[in-house]
Amino acid sequence: MLDFGLAQSGEPDITTAAAAIHSTTDATIDGLDFAVTRTVQRGPAADRTQRGVVMGTPAYMSPEQARGELATPASDLYSLGLILQELFGGSAANPAGLDMDVLLDRVRRGETEPPTNMSADLRSLISRLKSPAVADRPTAVETLARLRWIREKPKRRVRAAAAALLVLLAILGAAKYAVDLTRERTKAVAARDEADRRRSQAEDLIGFMLGDLRKKLEPVGRLDVLDGIGAKAMDYFAAVPPAALSDEELLRRSTALYQIGEVRIAQGNLPAAAQPLRDSLALAEALVTRSPADGERLFGLAQSHYWVGYVHWTRHELDAAQHQFQSYLDVARRLVQLDPARADWQREIAYANSNLASVLRARGQLDAALERFRECLKIERTLLDRAPADKELTRAVASSHNAIAVVLLLRGRLDEAFEQLEAERAILEREVVQAPDNATFQARLLVTYSYLGDLFAARGRLSDARRYYDESIRRSAEITARDPANSARQRDLGKNLFKLGLLLADDEPGRGRSALEQSIRILQRLIDTDATNVMWQRDLAESHYGRGLASTRLDDFAAASADADVALRITDGLLRATPDDRHAARINSLGHALHARVAAARGDAPRARAAWLRSLTAIAGIAASSDEYQFLEPWAFALLENGRPGEAAPVIQKLRAMAFHNPRLFAAAARNGLRLQARAVVHEGKREE
Repeated sequence: MLDFGLAQSGEPDITTAAAAIHSTTDATIDGLDFAVTRTVQRGPAADRTQRGVVMGTPAYMSPEQARGELATPASDLYSLGLILQELFGGSAANPAGLDMDVLLDRVRRGETEPPTNMSADLRSLISRLKSPAVADRPTAVETLARLRWIREKPKRRVRAAAAALLVLLAILGAAKYAVDLTRERTKAVAARDEADRRRSQAEDLIGFMLGDLRKKLEPVGRLDVLDGIGAKAMDYFAAVPPAALSDEELLRRSTALYQIGEVRIAQGNLPAAAQPLRDSLALAEALVTRSPADGERLFGLAQSHYWVGYVHWTRHELDAAQHQFQSYLDVARRLVQLDPARADWQREIAYANSNLASVLRARGQLDAALERFRECLKIERTLLDRAPADKELTRAVASSHNAIAVVLLLRGRLDEAFEQLEAERAILEREVVQAPDNATFQARLLVTYSYLGDLFAARGRLSDARRYYDESIRRSAEITARDPANSARQRDLGKNLFKLGLLLADDEPGRGRSALEQSIRILQRLIDTDATNVMWQRDLAESHYGRGLASTRLDDFAAASADADVALRITDGLLRATPDDRHAARINSLGHALHARVAAARGDAPRARAAWLRSLTAIAGIAASSDEYQFLEPWAFALLENGRPGEAAPVIQKLRAMAFHNPRLFAAAARNGLRLQARAVVHEGKREE
């Protein structure tokens, strides 16, 4: 337990009373339980650590704190040593059960149990941190450097979560001291120089925590360790204005800002991510203006353009997203012009092409999207051939196979899509076998299984589709449990439950509705954290439609009608904001179709006809210019139900040419007297004509 926010510089007014409020948060990191206590001062002297007043948690307090002296960064580092000893040695530095007076007496003298059950290097560092004399303790920067050195030793395995805690503790001392000294820098030249040094240390620590450390936490699914760190860093940035920083420090700050945004996006907090990302972009643009041929500045600008574009993308602001992604590509090309041999800069061109392709796919421009995705894969394949051990490139190649497969799947080129998904699956399964705890590859693999389920569902091979959906859900639940703050993992689980529920809606409506109810709960929790995320809103609307469809099979027409209303309310709102949202229009059409089915089941033919007409109106404009089966299928249904079988015939024939198979659609076609050109379709192991 470490008390945050106690280190202050200056001479406090010890005659002013201040009340201390303590709040304690329990947490578990990698199997280690700990608590973090924050002391908040209330009253006129609330911003000062007072001399003569003992503040803190006695068992984790430095000797000078126990004596009522001023707390400094060295005090935090002493407490850090106590925590390190308990984390890695398995026992506290002060015995449990001591009388408070006895404990405080030990703490004032700096008397602790020696560290045991750990490496000699770590034991030596802890002993230095616990030095009773303040001057004998290492600085935060020295501590961090030593921890890095220990971590890199081949036989030393410092767990990522524990490392995160160490860096957090170090940065709090260094950053707070930097702010305090910055405020006092006008008092003396020495104080100013010290503030500059401490500020630089704090900026370095922030960069390490949000950059290097985040990359180590992500594969093990522990980004939750970084909860709250972004807010502390933003507070620090506010205390040290950009005008006080050098260009080098500004570049580090710009990087830290987009990394804060990245972590917040992963945690599902899109509104909180927007401001640091905008600040990052503004700093990066100013830096590049001052030095347009500086590669590192250009690289930082590229990352900022990407993340700002990503925020627009999630809100379906496609014009703004495309502008930022195009700027990202332009900057990446400038980087490669500076140094064509830099593989990491060539990689940026591939990523930018992929981002632009995603926008084109969302607009329905599938051929253009496919071309860019293939260009992305070509670059990544070339780079991976040169560096086959590069795991980031390996993941990127797998993702590009998936992106190409999705476009091919939408176009109805199911055999080609299957080839791409199989290529992706082979890569990911090999990586998961080699590193079963790597959450990044596990997450990509479950998405691959989900798309394989989609492909088999489109072909009518429902048992195969269910097998892949079940496996995807199983893996998704495991990863989500390890990293519950990761919104992408939560969304994956919610979407997979929707897919399974929709698959079961006809034959096992009870089980299907149960899966869809779970999906709705997960997606609603995400929406509660960020109501601006368009993709989540679409997902939620679709899950309500699915649950309503399952309810019709259970003759629960009131529940089905209520779910149709929710799906329509969500999609109506999305379409008012963005009329060209193709996916919202498709779900809107499905919502009207659900109302039509309910009305027909209740014997209300006029209301059913009106609802089918609304369903057709919602989908016709988009589907008429689309080759995507997800738009063609509801269009064909709506045409049939509106008594227009002649117009439905070529649409259904196009679906059959794709090897798309929906028995309910073909049965509806037969009822309308359509005789379709025969095509052999394999359905659950049987050959149909």
